[in-house]
Amino acid sequence: MGVLMDLIAGDAREILLAISVDDWAGLRDRSRFVAYISLGGGLDMTWLDLLALAARETIGSESPGPFTLATHSLDGRVGDASDRTVERVDPHWIDAVARLPESRIDRIAARWIDLVECEGCDVDPEEKPMFRELAGDLVDFCRRAEGAEDVLFAWSLWPIGTGSPMPLLRISNQVSSKRGRPELRSTRPGRRGNSWDG
Repeated sequence: MGVLMDLIAGDAREILLAISVDDWAGLRDRSRFVAYISLGGGLDMTWLDLLALAARETIGSESPGPFTLATHSLDGRVGDASDRTVERVDPHWIDAVARLPESRIDRIAARWIDLVECEGCDVDPEEKPMFRELAGDLVDFCRRAEGAEDVLFAWSLWPIGTGSPMPLLRISNQVSSKRGRPELRSTRPGRRGNSWDG
């Protein structure tokens, strides 16, 4: 199984409506939504915790905290028409990431790679720039999302080999103890266009 993940900033009701009708193209419309980033189908959900840890270690701060502790459930799945679970992201986490200095993002990304590799996931040398780009994209998303009415995190499991809308990484299935969320171990992240895909 893969995990499809997206972060969207804007009016929660409008975001939920778009997700319920699978209007993912509409979520990229900056005239309707403040900010949007796709994290694709291969990124381990807990890697966002590792990114936050890398940031704390690099800048010597107590924030941002773990991403998985900064999200809070809404009402489960978004209607019967969607397979996405949607959670609200604590604005303090968004603000903390937005304040990360541009001059330290390279070091944060390097430490992030170290932490991912400590988790047993090999990162090929040619893939390391992708981590730097993703770190920068997440900081940019949070800067645009500062002050937004809501920031929602939408995710769902996606069976590999069943016509995923984006390529998935080679992963091994594990189950996280954090609120029953899936914990995936991936061998390589990928990027397509302006969104991150596995």
